[in-house]
Amino acid sequence: MEREFIISRLAKSVFFFGIYIVLTGLFLLAFPGIILGIVCLDVSGSAVVRLLGMMLIFYGYYYIRAGISGKEMIGFFWWTVHTRMSAIIFLSALVLMNLAPPIIITFGVVDLSGAIWTLVELRISKRRFKKAGAD
Repeated sequence: MEREFIISRLAKSVFFFGIYIVLTGLFLLAFPGIILGIVCLDVSGSAVVRLLGMMLIFYGYYYIRAGISGKEMIGFFWWTVHTRMSAIIFLSALVLMNLAPPIIITFGVVDLSGAIWTLVELRISKRRFKKAGAD
């Protein structure tokens, strides 16, 4: 029972990140002006923004499904930590090169926070599994 609880906490960190990604994608698809206005970007009327919204929905779907699948997806959970932690680096570089406004770093902070949550849960579950194996 203990093992299942730990896995579900770990899976939740990925599942909820998927929800965040899907919601962001839906907003970009349906209301691109709202998100783009928040981050001070003007590409209104561009189909590219809606295509990005669609891709985010698909991307979020993978996270949601992985979160539901739980322990079978441990490898994927590790991979998400690597990529989600790097988002803030890329977004900060865009800001430093004056290619994006500083507010865009907010998305990187959300990615980084979610990645840290997943990393903490991965480490907790790894320690508990080792301890359970020793018993």
